[in-house]
Amino acid sequence: MRILGERSLVSFLKFLIDAAYYGVLGLSVLVVLAIVMLLTVRPTGVSLDLPTKFELDRSAYRIAPVGPGAAEAWIEDARGNVVVKGPGLERAVQGFAAGILLLVLAVVVLHQFRGIFRTLKTREPFVHANVRRIRVLGLAVMLGEVLREALVVWSSAEIGRSFTTAGIRFRPDFEPNMLLIFVGLLLLVLAEIFREAASMKRDLETAREIQFALVPAAEFRQDGFTVRSSMRPANTVGGDYYDVVPLGNGRVAVVQGDVAGKGMPAALLMAVLQGSLRTLISAGFRGSRLVGAL
Repeated sequence: MRILGERSLVSFLKFLIDAAYYGVLGLSVLVVLAIVMLLTVRPTGVSLDLPTKFELDRSAYRIAPVGPGAAEAWIEDARGNVVVKGPGLERAVQGFAAGILLLVLAVVVLHQFRGIFRTLKTREPFVHANVRRIRVLGLAVMLGEVLREALVVWSSAEIGRSFTTAGIRFRPDFEPNMLLIFVGLLLLVLAEIFREAASMKRDLETAREIQFALVPAAEFRQDGFTVRSSMRPANTVGGDYYDVVPLGNGRVAVVQGDVAGKGMPAALLMAVLQGSLRTLISAGFRGSRLVGAL
């Protein structure tokens, strides 16, 4: 196995994505079973770790200046985690909901990646299905992060109301990870790039169908003899050209050519050549007159 080869690398990455996908699915099942057990057994030793901000009372937490040039100093706010042991079961489930949301988000993201890597493995990534998948990835990353942070803030605020401490006020802040939001926006931009590429690919495939319609069928029969032919351009379309043109009186013209260059420009010139050649042959041009007229 050539690990560094293009096809092998894509296959290896697809294997990792599939393994992660099924692993997250299994973990999701375990989390659901754990919540069901919580609702059934109703334990009292549940602990939650909640991120929050602390607004400090300046009078209670005064900072004395230690040198010249600092007239006054105070702590505006602080950040940390509050560990809550033995919360109510309903609120404990609220806290676990953020983790469930992350698992759902991971399943959605990995599922879209699996579809993208399937097309990479077949070397056909620029399809409209991938445009939809990348859009879903971008929206899932952004909306998932916003919903996760909103759920954490709501859970922290609900549980924070159940206890107080002197000189500190708990204030959960809504601060989603802006890097994830930026990644989501980049994915949406990438989806638009894939949409344009998919449209161009569809146009090229249409041009390929037209080009193959200009050359004769794979098998030409006349007066007891057969001409078999085929064409396989290096790209989707190209400048390869062949033709079998009946001339009447048991004669047939066999043409073979190759336009300089590749891609759409060569294919367009090939189409012009095919039309010009058949028109001149129909007009009676033969031999050097035909070549000169072309």
